[in-house]
Amino acid sequence: MSVDESVVTCPKCRGAKAFEGIACGADGCRMIVSACDFCKGTGAVSPARVQAWERGRLIRDERVRQGLTLHEKAALLGMEPAALNGLERGREP
Repeated sequence: MSVDESVVTCPKCRGAKAFEGIACGADGCRMIVSACDFCKGTGAVSPARVQAWERGRLIRDERVRQGLTLHEKAALLGMEPAALNGLERGREP
């Protein structure tokens, strides 16, 4: 039996597929479970997605090291903050 190399463990949820949290509203707070937004709740992604995730972490770490906000760095790069956010979160532009 061979290992499927077309998918790898999601770097965000580490294969857990979901996150637990607390949601608060007018009726009080309650525990919630939400699917991982990076792997869409599958617990696995393609190696290319992992590479995009890792590149995004490096981009964000450098921006933070420089002491810049997302909006400041986006302005310096001449791009929309949403586009830079997508890159930092490992989404393809």
